[in-house]
Amino acid sequence: MNTATVPQAELDSYAERLGAVLLRGGVGGLYGEARAQGVRVNLLINDCDLQRIPWEYLCGPGELPTPDADRAVTRIVACRTPPGPRFRSSEKRDLRVLLAVSREAGDTFVPLEEMTATLRRKFALRMPTGGVTLEVRAVATKRAFFDAVREPEKPWDIMHYLGHGEVRQFTGAPVGVLLLTNDAGRIDSMRAQQFATMVSGVQPRLVLLTACNSAEPAVAAPFANMARALVSSGVPAVVANQMAIPADTVAEFCGGLYDKLLRCGDIDEAVNAGRLRSHTTLARGDEDTASIEWGIPVLYRAPSAQLLFPEFA
Repeated sequence: MNTATVPQAELDSYAERLGAVLLRGGVGGLYGEARAQGVRVNLLINDCDLQRIPWEYLCGPGELPTPDADRAVTRIVACRTPPGPRFRSSEKRDLRVLLAVSREAGDTFVPLEEMTATLRRKFALRMPTGGVTLEVRAVATKRAFFDAVREPEKPWDIMHYLGHGEVRQFTGAPVGVLLLTNDAGRIDSMRAQQFATMVSGVQPRLVLLTACNSAEPAVAAPFANMARALVSSGVPAVVANQMAIPADTVAEFCGGLYDKLLRCGDIDEAVNAGRLRSHTTLARGDEDTASIEWGIPVLYRAPSAQLLFPEFA
């Protein structure tokens, strides 16, 4: 599946096969028993061929090939570095969110206005008396990006990048990059290694990469999948896209994610809520065509980073 739409019958068959592979034998029995209470499918995968499979589309016996409020699918990264510092209940400060935007003049593929309006609306709804600071910064160059991320004495709880991404070849190895510009106005790129170094010491609790192929699973190189690389470097949780994603769909997913995150603090549930919102609001009228946008965003996180924001639990 490599387009935003596929025949419904193809998605049905694919989702059932994923479930049949993953939920075999005793695992399937445990899954069925726990289904009524809600299931979290946490995938810790080291095999490269298995990593590239879009497990987010799996469904169990008798289930529909759609996101499910009682089934969350998360990719776990075994990392030595512990997650960033936790919020202390006695600490009174605003939740700080950085929306870092990289787009050229006339770029209609980066939905800045829609995304900004969505975030402000969700924050106002869930935190009507304040308590959240949203700052939108233009980060066209590496210097601007660095200055926004490393702002002294004002740590960001959430860093949200909105722009373009891809996987490029560097000295024979594929590397995930975010696309920026240099001082001369030419295309420049920030590699996964550079991003990880930039956020080291800042310790955001969550990074969102609203950029195509920012969680590219199809190659085994350590820095090809930017989301996985960031978690390995110490970021507790990263939400990114495992393939290209239509620009007009990202605000719906992010709206659902932020809305749930501010109500429960649980990143697994928040990502699942984003998928549910995308599937519902972006559904097509053609019964023979399935939308797959809801499964493109993926969550990578450290093993203990499920409850990212306990102050909202």
